[in-house]
Amino acid sequence: MPKVGLLTGGGDSSAINAAIEAATIALEQYGFQVTGFKNGWDGLVHNQSIPLKSEEIANIRQLPGTYLGTSRFNPIRQGKIEEILNNLSDFAGLVVIGGDDTLSVAAELAKSGLPVVGIPQTIDNDVWGTERCLGFETAVTRIVEAIAELVSTNVSHQKDMLVEVMGRDSGWLAVYGAMLSGAHEFLIPEEPFSLENLKERIEQLRTKNQPAMIIVAEGVDLPNRKPAEIQDSFGNQAFAGVSFQLAEELAEAGLSKPRTVVLSYLQRGGKPAVSDELLALRMGRKAAELIHRSQGGVMVALKQNQLTSIPLADVIGRRQRVPQEIIDFARGLLVMR
Repeated sequence: MPKVGLLTGGGDSSAINAAIEAATIALEQYGFQVTGFKNGWDGLVHNQSIPLKSEEIANIRQLPGTYLGTSRFNPIRQGKIEEILNNLSDFAGLVVIGGDDTLSVAAELAKSGLPVVGIPQTIDNDVWGTERCLGFETAVTRIVEAIAELVSTNVSHQKDMLVEVMGRDSGWLAVYGAMLSGAHEFLIPEEPFSLENLKERIEQLRTKNQPAMIIVAEGVDLPNRKPAEIQDSFGNQAFAGVSFQLAEELAEAGLSKPRTVVLSYLQRGGKPAVSDELLALRMGRKAAELIHRSQGGVMVALKQNQLTSIPLADVIGRRQRVPQEIIDFARGLLVMR
């Protein structure tokens, strides 16, 4: 029976296990034996594997995190691509679930001719070529729930509040979180930052006796932002903490210093949203279908609610930024609050 490998890499989210479950079940139906590699690319380099069988992983789809574990190990930088290819020498294909960093390694492996299929998974929603990445909508749900819990204390004390969300150098979480919660403003990397405009917005809310609730994307480009340290082997920076600097700058500009809440890893947890779970099931099955057809070197992508595939080589090195149309729509909603 031909073997297919499956792994998850990079940051976790609440939709991964649904994709693992669906891909495993579909691959078995196509006649493959499925092997899961633990802890991302590190587990594949060290050949740390477990058998994946549909009867054993049934219903893991509602569990957060990843059944296989994950890591930010970069086999390209570590010179381990040949070792990976050797460990996969008797495999008929590989399904890779992750964001841009994880998929960049998948694209490198695909150059060897190994049928590799990627599934875009990141709460940042910034993988190019797909309208949605697994984990995004669940993370937005966590943000909206958190802000709902914060509003009462915000109003009770008449204190402005900065709520910092993830996203790296994209603002998807901040924009959607603001639209769907009680927030009044959002700050994102896609737009130039203006302290004067933000101060004016807060003062405007004050005339209505309304404390400001502002969502801050961690990658927002403050003019005097302190350089972030390199955090992992893919060269990613540690973005978190920009809201503390912003709070200080607002205080120096003459406003009361706002409270600051960094949601951090709370955005990754919890039971997956129904929409995320369904998309993960669809993408997992689509990935298995592509492996069955020997259509490797591609990533499953959502376009106009239909699943298709695009070359991995086209995805790497690009970012899906929030379109101006969506930014304008969100601001139109927030200005009414």
